[in-house]
Amino acid sequence: MLSGHRAPLSGHRASLSGHRASLSGHRASLSGHRASLCGHRASLSGHRAPLCGRRAPLSGDSDVLRD
Repeated sequence: MLSGHRAPLSGHRASLSGHRASLSGHRASLSGHRASLCGHRASLSGHRAPLCGRRAPLSGDSDVLRD
């Protein structure tokens, strides 16, 4: 009876190896998601540029108020 029980266990191991393959594929999708996040950071840094440009006229307005 024990030898009969070993057969489904070996099949279970095969399913685990298949599960590992899906995990490695999931890691690949995560690395691709990281690339999109890096691209999102670049757009955020580009978004900061116009904000810095907006500060310049505000400092100029403060000079006008001082006069």
